[in-house]
Amino acid sequence: MIRSLEWLALTKIATLVYNDIELSEYLKPKGMYLISADLEKLDPILKKKVWSLDLPLMIKKKITVQMRQLKRETKNWYYDHKLMFKNDLFRPTKFVWKGNGTIDRLKTAKSLIECKSSDISKRFQMACVYWLEEETKKLWDEMNETARRDLSATRMSYYDCRRGHAVKEWITLLKSGVVDWRKHSFSPPLFWYCEEEAIIQGNLLQQLSPGDHWQVL
Repeated sequence: MIRSLEWLALTKIATLVYNDIELSEYLKPKGMYLISADLEKLDPILKKKVWSLDLPLMIKKKITVQMRQLKRETKNWYYDHKLMFKNDLFRPTKFVWKGNGTIDRLKTAKSLIECKSSDISKRFQMACVYWLEEETKKLWDEMNETARRDLSATRMSYYDCRRGHAVKEWITLLKSGVVDWRKHSFSPPLFWYCEEEAIIQGNLLQQLSPGDHWQVL
Protein backbone atom coordinates (compact mmCIF):
# COMPACT_ATOMS: atom_id res chain seq x y z
CA MET A 1 0.00 0.00 0.00
CA ILE A 2 1.38 3.41 -1.02
CA ARG A 3 0.93 5.99 1.74
CA SER A 4 0.61 9.72 1.11
CA LEU A 5 3.33 12.08 2.31
CA GLU A 6 0.82 13.63 4.70
CA TRP A 7 0.02 10.23 6.24
CA LEU A 8 3.72 9.46 6.69
CA ALA A 9 4.37 12.87 8.25
CA LEU A 10 1.43 12.48 10.65
CA THR A 11 2.63 9.01 11.63
CA LYS A 12 6.14 10.32 12.28
CA ILE A 13 4.81 13.05 14.58
CA ALA A 14 2.51 10.56 16.33
CA THR A 15 5.40 8.16 17.06
CA LEU A 16 7.55 11.02 18.39
CA VAL A 17 4.76 12.06 20.75
CA TYR A 18 4.17 8.44 21.76
CA ASN A 19 7.85 7.93 22.55
CA ASP A 20 8.01 11.16 24.52
CA ILE A 21 6.29 9.50 27.48
CA GLU A 22 7.79 6.91 29.81
CA LEU A 23 5.70 3.91 28.79
CA SER A 24 6.96 1.71 31.62
CA GLU A 25 5.25 4.03 34.10
CA TYR A 26 1.85 3.32 32.57
CA LEU A 27 2.02 -0.10 30.89
CA LYS A 28 2.37 -2.78 33.54
CA PRO A 29 1.15 -6.11 32.13
CA LYS A 30 0.61 -9.03 34.47
CA GLY A 31 0.47 -12.57 33.12
CA MET A 32 -2.18 -12.86 30.44
CA TYR A 33 -3.33 -9.27 31.03
CA LEU A 34 -3.42 -7.51 27.67
CA ILE A 35 -2.89 -3.93 28.93
CA SER A 36 -6.10 -2.59 27.34
CA ALA A 37 -6.96 -0.68 30.51
CA ASP A 38 -3.44 0.75 30.76
CA LEU A 39 -3.60 1.92 27.15
CA GLU A 40 -6.89 3.69 27.82
CA LYS A 41 -5.21 5.58 30.67
CA LEU A 42 -2.68 6.89 28.15
CA ASP A 43 -5.35 8.60 26.04
CA PRO A 44 -5.65 11.87 28.02
CA ILE A 45 -1.84 12.06 28.42
CA LEU A 46 -1.24 11.61 24.69
CA LYS A 47 -4.04 14.00 23.78
CA LYS A 48 -2.62 16.68 26.07
CA LYS A 49 0.80 16.33 24.41
CA VAL A 50 -0.68 16.50 20.90
CA TRP A 51 -2.77 19.55 21.71
CA SER A 52 0.26 21.34 23.16
CA LEU A 53 1.98 21.20 19.75
CA ASP A 54 2.20 24.38 17.72
CA LEU A 55 0.21 22.96 14.81
CA PRO A 56 -3.12 23.73 13.09
CA LEU A 57 -6.20 22.28 14.78
CA MET A 58 -6.99 19.94 11.86
CA ILE A 59 -3.47 18.46 11.97
CA LYS A 60 -3.77 17.87 15.72
CA LYS A 61 -7.02 15.99 15.17
CA LYS A 62 -5.42 13.83 12.49
CA ILE A 63 -2.45 13.02 14.74
CA THR A 64 -4.85 11.99 17.49
CA VAL A 65 -6.49 9.57 15.05
CA GLN A 66 -3.05 8.14 14.12
CA MET A 67 -2.50 7.35 17.79
CA ARG A 68 -5.11 4.59 17.53
CA GLN A 69 -2.86 2.56 15.26
CA LEU A 70 0.07 2.99 17.64
CA LYS A 71 -2.08 1.75 20.51
CA ARG A 72 -3.10 -1.31 18.48
CA GLU A 73 0.54 -2.00 17.68
CA THR A 74 1.52 -1.69 21.34
CA LYS A 75 -1.26 -4.05 22.40
CA ASN A 76 -0.27 -6.60 19.76
CA TRP A 77 3.38 -6.42 20.80
CA TYR A 78 2.53 -7.14 24.43
CA TYR A 79 0.16 -9.91 23.41
CA ASP A 80 2.91 -11.63 21.42
CA HIS A 81 5.40 -11.28 24.29
CA LYS A 82 3.10 -11.71 27.30
CA LEU A 83 4.63 -14.99 28.45
CA MET A 84 8.10 -13.45 28.49
CA PHE A 85 7.08 -10.64 30.82
CA LYS A 86 4.55 -12.05 33.27
CA ASN A 87 4.84 -10.11 36.54
CA ASP A 88 8.32 -8.67 36.26
CA LEU A 89 9.57 -5.28 35.13
CA PHE A 90 11.23 -6.41 31.90
CA ARG A 91 9.45 -4.30 29.31
CA PRO A 92 10.23 -1.48 26.90
CA THR A 93 10.31 2.11 28.05
CA LYS A 94 10.16 3.09 24.38
CA PHE A 95 9.47 1.25 21.13
CA VAL A 96 11.40 1.58 17.90
CA TRP A 97 8.91 2.54 15.18
CA LYS A 98 8.95 2.08 11.43
CA GLY A 99 7.81 4.86 9.13
CA ASN A 100 4.50 3.07 8.50
CA GLY A 101 3.48 3.25 12.16
CA THR A 102 4.32 -0.36 13.04
CA ILE A 103 6.79 -1.43 15.71
CA ASP A 104 10.19 -2.51 14.45
CA ARG A 105 10.22 -5.72 16.44
CA LEU A 106 13.82 -6.67 15.82
CA LYS A 107 15.23 -3.25 16.76
CA THR A 108 12.96 -3.03 19.81
CA ALA A 109 14.16 -6.48 20.91
CA LYS A 110 17.79 -5.44 20.46
CA SER A 111 17.15 -2.30 22.50
CA LEU A 112 15.73 -4.40 25.34
CA ILE A 113 18.57 -6.92 25.13
CA GLU A 114 21.17 -4.15 25.38
CA CYS A 115 19.54 -2.67 28.50
CA LYS A 116 22.00 -3.74 31.22
CA SER A 117 19.69 -2.66 34.04
CA SER A 118 17.22 -5.40 33.03
CA ASP A 119 17.33 -9.02 34.18
CA ILE A 120 20.05 -10.84 32.22
CA SER A 121 18.04 -14.06 32.07
CA LYS A 122 15.14 -12.24 30.37
CA ARG A 123 17.52 -10.50 27.99
CA PHE A 124 19.02 -13.88 27.11
CA GLN A 125 15.58 -15.38 26.43
CA MET A 126 14.72 -12.44 24.19
CA ALA A 127 17.97 -12.96 22.26
CA CYS A 128 17.15 -16.66 21.80
CA VAL A 129 13.61 -15.98 20.60
CA TYR A 130 14.79 -13.37 18.09
CA TRP A 131 17.62 -15.65 16.96
CA LEU A 132 20.33 -13.11 17.72
CA GLU A 133 23.42 -15.30 17.73
CA GLU A 134 26.09 -12.90 19.00
CA GLU A 135 23.87 -11.46 21.73
CA THR A 136 22.85 -14.96 22.85
CA LYS A 137 26.47 -16.11 23.20
CA LYS A 138 27.55 -12.89 24.93
CA LEU A 139 24.76 -12.99 27.52
CA TRP A 140 25.30 -16.69 28.21
CA ASP A 141 28.96 -15.98 28.93
CA GLU A 142 28.02 -13.10 31.24
CA MET A 143 25.42 -15.09 33.18
CA ASN A 144 26.41 -16.59 36.51
CA GLU A 145 26.10 -20.32 37.13
CA THR A 146 22.93 -19.98 39.22
CA ALA A 147 21.10 -18.08 36.45
CA ARG A 148 22.23 -20.67 33.91
CA ARG A 149 21.01 -23.53 36.10
CA ASP A 150 17.64 -21.86 36.68
CA LEU A 151 17.14 -21.29 32.96
CA SER A 152 18.13 -24.85 32.10
CA ALA A 153 15.68 -26.20 34.67
CA THR A 154 12.74 -24.04 33.56
CA ARG A 155 9.75 -26.15 32.55
CA MET A 156 7.85 -25.17 29.43
CA SER A 157 4.12 -24.58 29.50
CA TYR A 158 1.85 -25.62 26.64
CA TYR A 159 1.35 -21.97 25.65
CA ASP A 160 5.08 -21.26 25.65
CA CYS A 161 5.89 -24.23 23.44
CA ARG A 162 7.88 -22.80 20.51
CA ARG A 163 9.41 -19.96 22.48
CA GLY A 164 10.45 -22.29 25.28
CA HIS A 165 11.86 -24.81 22.82
CA ALA A 166 13.92 -22.06 21.18
CA VAL A 167 15.48 -21.09 24.51
CA LYS A 168 16.14 -24.73 25.46
CA GLU A 169 17.74 -25.47 22.08
CA TRP A 170 20.00 -22.43 22.31
CA ILE A 171 21.10 -23.50 25.79
CA THR A 172 21.85 -27.01 24.50
CA LEU A 173 23.80 -25.52 21.59
CA LEU A 174 25.84 -23.21 23.83
CA LYS A 175 26.63 -25.99 26.29
CA SER A 176 27.79 -28.23 23.44
CA GLY A 177 30.34 -25.68 22.29
CA VAL A 178 29.06 -25.64 18.70
CA VAL A 179 30.35 -22.42 17.13
CA ASP A 180 27.82 -22.10 14.27
CA TRP A 181 24.15 -22.66 15.16
CA ARG A 182 23.49 -23.76 11.56
CA LYS A 183 25.47 -26.91 12.36
CA HIS A 184 23.28 -27.71 15.35
CA SER A 185 20.50 -30.24 14.86
CA PHE A 186 17.42 -28.38 16.08
CA SER A 187 14.44 -30.44 17.16
CA PRO A 188 11.73 -29.78 16.01
CA PRO A 189 12.93 -28.50 12.59
CA LEU A 190 13.61 -24.78 12.17
CA PHE A 191 10.49 -23.97 10.11
CA TRP A 192 8.33 -25.15 13.05
CA TYR A 193 9.61 -22.29 15.22
CA CYS A 194 8.43 -19.72 12.67
CA GLU A 195 4.81 -20.34 13.61
CA GLU A 196 5.55 -18.28 16.72
CA GLU A 197 4.77 -14.60 16.13
CA ALA A 198 7.80 -13.24 17.97
CA ILE A 199 10.26 -15.72 16.44
CA ILE A 200 9.22 -15.16 12.83
CA GLN A 201 9.94 -11.43 13.17
CA GLY A 202 13.49 -12.07 14.34
CA ASN A 203 16.54 -13.24 12.43
CA LEU A 204 15.55 -16.87 11.89
CA LEU A 205 13.29 -16.50 8.84
CA GLN A 206 15.95 -14.87 6.68
CA GLN A 207 18.45 -17.58 7.68
CA LEU A 208 16.28 -20.53 6.62
CA SER A 209 17.14 -22.78 3.69
CA PRO A 210 14.89 -22.49 0.58
CA GLY A 211 13.18 -25.74 1.60
CA ASP A 212 12.40 -24.53 5.12
CA HIS A 213 11.31 -21.16 3.71
CA TRP A 214 8.77 -22.94 1.54
CA GLN A 215 7.45 -24.84 4.58
CA VAL A 216 6.86 -21.55 6.41
CA LEU A 217 5.09 -19.89 3.47
